[in-house]
Amino acid sequence: QAWDLISHVQCQFSDWMTTTFKGCNVGDLQDEVTKMKTKQLKAMPSKAKAWSCFVGLEKEVNEMANSLPLCGELRSKAMRDRHWQELIELTRCPVVLDPEADDFTLANLIDLKLHAYKTQVEDIVEKATKELQIEVSLGKLGETWNDNVQFQINYEECSRTEYGEIMLIGSTEQIMEQLETDNNTLQTMQANKYVNFFKEKVDTWVYNISTIESCVTKWIEIQRQWDSLYPIFILSADIKEQLPE
Repeated sequence: QAWDLISHVQCQFSDWMTTTFKGCNVGDLQDEVTKMKTKQLKAMPSKAKAWSCFVGLEKEVNEMANSLPLCGELRSKAMRDRHWQELIELTRCPVVLDPEADDFTLANLIDLKLHAYKTQVEDIVEKATKELQIEVSLGKLGETWNDNVQFQINYEECSRTEYGEIMLIGSTEQIMEQLETDNNTLQTMQANKYVNFFKEKVDTWVYNISTIESCVTKWIEIQRQWDSLYPIFILSADIKEQLPE
């Protein structure tokens, strides 16, 4: 009975190992391993459980039970090439890991003995997840300022002067609100311990947002002064006559 179970489990594991990483359903495999532990192994006679072959089988099943959840986590869409490189260095893998390759199977990961690096693998996936959040936020910043934010420019015809058409900025309330929101977002990114990979991009955005805010603020300030002074010094004939050429 013990040898039959050992043969059954090993055949099943061997079959799983040929499954492509991108095509396997890790959840189903975890369910099968759980059944092995709670039913098949547990049902073995007490005498058989003391045999070295059974102890070895139990060890193999437990290792698979610990490795499969890590395989599932590594399927995260947040994983980038740099994270796989970290995994290679961690496990001292002698070959390049390409999770999108058709010949990249579950065996390629199980052979790394992931169960021995459980905490480190979880840390890599968590790092990838947090970095993805920063990546998405930076992408949204780009979309906002490249496509969505529009400055309302009004053109006032100064027909009675040599100045011709003058550009006047319209309402900036929404723009200033967007600047404040994005500035807060960037400050949060800068304080994030996972920002290192994106630090240069984040710092560039901080500079750009600050520059936009300064320019808009200065434009509004100058425009207000112009609104006050233009009627007096340009449109008023009496004052204009008193001005030196």
